Amino acid sequence: QWKDECTNKANLLESTTIRLSKLQSEIDQLQSYETQYRASASQIEQLEKELMQAQVEATNAEEQLQSLQKELRDQTQNTSQMIVNAREEEKFRSKDNLSILSMEYEELLEKKSKKVKDFRVLWRQSQSKRRKLEREFENVKKIALEELKNDMMKEMEMLKTE
Repeated sequence: QWKDECTNKANLLESTTIRLSKLQSEIDQLQSYETQYRASASQIEQLEKELMQAQVEATNAEEQLQSLQKELRDQTQNTSQMIVNAREEEKFRSKDNLSILSMEYEELLEKKSKKVKDFRVLWRQSQSKRRKLEREFENVKKIALEELKNDMMKEMEMLKTE
């Protein structure tokens, strides 16, 4: 009888050891899932930072564009005044002087047009970069959430089967 009790206790000890081993492997797997989740969260956080930076850049570009538009309006008003002044001076100047004024005016206008063009290019680039980062952020977020969902579903299925 004592031998049977010892055998039963040995069997119980062995089954408990097996159960503890299974539980330890489940704990290890859960820790692995946690590590993966934290890595995904870190990646999402980095993309959010990049998105914020792109939005700041876009805002700065927009402010520069508005400043340039204001400057262009001011220049247009100044140019209009220059035209009025040039017409008044037309009576007193020769054709050569008028052509010089005209060339100077065209040069100024070309410089302003180039500035506007450059700022518009900068604005489009920053908007494009912002939209690209938003799309990448959404894709990574979607993938991370889908992986997390799948992992949780697997874990739930494993727990149900046990």
